[in-house]
Amino acid sequence: MYSYTWDAKTGGYLINPRQQMRYVANEIRPVFAQELALTGLNERFDYDPSTVEPLLWAQKNVYLLNGERMAQFNGTRYGQSLNRQYFFDGKRKLKPVDITRMVAKNAAIMDIMVADTKRRTKELYDKDIGRCDEEVIN
Repeated sequence: MYSYTWDAKTGGYLINPRQQMRYVANEIRPVFAQELALTGLNERFDYDPSTVEPLLWAQKNVYLLNGERMAQFNGTRYGQSLNRQYFFDGKRKLKPVDITRMVAKNAAIMDIMVADTKRRTKELYDKDIGRCDEEVIN
C-alpha cells in the first residue's frame, strides 16, 4: 500500500511512491453531492448539487476537505439517525475536485502499481496453478 498526500492544486490526493507500506492503510474515497444530501451533510456545505465530480473525501466515517477533518459520524447504527460531528463553524463552500488533473499527476505511479500488481498476480498463478481445478483472473 502507498500513502497519499493532499494536493491543493487539484483538490485531490497524490500517491506517494517512496512511502510504500507493508500493511493496508485506510483507503480514502471520493464523496459526491448525492452522499452529502443523503447524510444531511449538505446543510453545512455550499455547493452545486448537480456537480458530478467529487466534492469532499472520506476516510472511514471522517469527511475531509483540504486534507483536514470537516465532519464525522459517530455511533452509526442501521435504522437510527446519523450522529454528525462538525469540526468547523458556519458553512463551507465546496468546489469540485479536478479529477482529470489529479489522475494525470498520479499517472506514472499508477502505471508502476498496475505493473507490480500484474507481476504479483502472475507469481501467485505460477505458484498455485498445480493446486487449482480452474483458473480465473478478472
